[in-house]
Amino acid sequence: MQQYSCNGEPIELEILTGHLLFIDPLYLENIREESGNMGFDNATEDPAAFLQLLENEFFPYGGGCLLGFKNVFKSAGPFRLSVEQIQRIDGTNSTLEQLSVEKKITAFSSDFGACVILDLVNFSALLQLLTIEDIIDATESDFPLYQERINRAIGNKGWAYIQNPGIENGFGFAGSGSYIVID
Repeated sequence: MQQYSCNGEPIELEILTGHLLFIDPLYLENIREESGNMGFDNATEDPAAFLQLLENEFFPYGGGCLLGFKNVFKSAGPFRLSVEQIQRIDGTNSTLEQLSVEKKITAFSSDFGACVILDLVNFSALLQLLTIEDIIDATESDFPLYQERINRAIGNKGWAYIQNPGIENGFGFAGSGSYIVID
C-alpha cells in the first residue's frame, strides 16, 4: 500500500471508519503541544462536531479551511488519492470557505507544504506518534521503514503522508496555501 508520496505519486490508506481528516503535520504538532490531558477518543462518534471542536479550540482565528474532512464508504476498499486531485484555491473565495467550514467540500490549508490524511479512529494515536522531526528524518532516509513502524504501533494502515512535489512540477499542491480535493 502506497502511504507516502513525495514526487506526485498517488497514495492509498486503509478505510476503518470512513471519516478522513486532512491536516498539515504542523497542525498536529500544535494540537499535541496545546491539548494537555484533553481526550480525543470520541473523534468518530460525531466527526463534524469533533472537527469543529479542534478548529475552535486550537485554531480560533484560522477559519474553517484549516482542517479537511471527507466521508468515504468503508466497503469501497482502500482510499486512493492522486496528488493531481489536490488543487490550490483562492483564499478569498467566500463560497468555498463557507462550504469548507460546513465540511461540505474537502478543503484544507498547509503551512508546511504537506498533508497527513488519517482515518479519525487513528487520531489520538497518530497525534502522539507523528512528529515533524521524525517525518523530516524519514523523508530524508527511509520512509517505508518509518511507515511500517507507525503501522505496527496503530495496528492498521489508516493514514498517509503527502509531501508536495515542489513548485513548478506541474501539480496544484505546491508550497503552502489553501487546497481543495477534487473528486
